[in-house]
Amino acid sequence: MTWAKNFETHFEILPESLAAKFRAQMLTTLAQLGIVAGLVGGGPEENGALTKGESLELVSAFRPADGSYPDRTARPTHHAAMLWFLSDMTSLAQNGWFGYVNPEPLVPAEKIQQLTDGVAKTTMNLFDPSDVVGAGSVRDLGLLLGAMGWYGTHAGSDEMVAGAADYANALASAVESNPDGNGRVENGAANQAATQGVVGQGLLRASQVDGVDYASTAESVLGYLAEELFDADAGTFASGEDASTYRITARDAGDITGGVNAADELLGMDLKDQYARFFDQTFNRGRL
Repeated sequence: MTWAKNFETHFEILPESLAAKFRAQMLTTLAQLGIVAGLVGGGPEENGALTKGESLELVSAFRPADGSYPDRTARPTHHAAMLWFLSDMTSLAQNGWFGYVNPEPLVPAEKIQQLTDGVAKTTMNLFDPSDVVGAGSVRDLGLLLGAMGWYGTHAGSDEMVAGAADYANALASAVESNPDGNGRVENGAANQAATQGVVGQGLLRASQVDGVDYASTAESVLGYLAEELFDADAGTFASGEDASTYRITARDAGDITGGVNAADELLGMDLKDQYARFFDQTFNRGRL
């Protein structure tokens, strides 16, 4: 505890410009260490602790203590998370690392791009869009759609952009068949607000890729979230229209947040007051 307090004290007295660079350097260095350990040189075979052999197919569980793999199953949600993370890292590496120059990165920008494209290609080959719907819920499909859309704006070649667009269109067509007339998405998570958020975000992120346009569907989906599921008295988004008790997990809150952010950024929907109340009631008062 003493160390933590001293660290905080020393951190706070750093000049503002230096503090920002220190945070950026620390966080991006940790991210690069994670890439090396998970995808490049970690694990018992030193070829990436989270990969299967020489491929970029990801396992679901690795135990560092004994180098074992309790779960080698490849899941679309895990690939979606890795693809989103690597796309962020590609953006950082190719756009100045948060505003500071990294003269000797642990993972060069070119290597990060190769890994990002590789995980994207592996994901598209592994998971047929119809299988994603059949194996899980539309919520999982919405997450993968958002990740593929985000990747499509960071792909390393025109060929990969086109591949991302085709894959996103196949995912989005499966999503588009689910909303009913007022934008409610069927076959999602137990928390309807989370379903609306993650699917709406996925449709919007994918619509940023050339050749993909589901913005109008996304507007309907996110409109249902804001207009039908926000409980003004409780100050939070309802788990369902007829629900009297709301159960909100951390993942639910994240999916709602992603949907609100996308609605604000890409549709210009003014949900700031709603989200401020949701954050206060759910995270602060609800202690999520």
